[in-house]
Amino acid sequence: MPTIFKLMKYRFYFWSNEGVPTEPIHIHFTEGNPSANAPKIWILKNGDVEIDESDAKNISRSDLNKILTAVRDNRQLIVNEWLTRFGELRYRG
Repeated sequence: MPTIFKLMKYRFYFWSNEGVPTEPIHIHFTEGNPSANAPKIWILKNGDVEIDESDAKNISRSDLNKILTAVRDNRQLIVNEWLTRFGELRYRG
């Protein structure tokens, strides 16, 4: 699983198999070992981000705010890395 960046104790990465057709652009994050079940943050076409908060119920509000800010701040990096790995870009919704 390619790590895109790290923040605090969290690793941000893509899962190697994002489905066929490829899922809309998102990034997983975890404290431990990567898994397909780790929370996903979706990158929206308008530049914002979205997370299903039920996926992140064990993460403090403070950490979650920092995580969402980091994904917004690294949006272009995430998009570029996604295109390099998957060759296509789709947005949710």
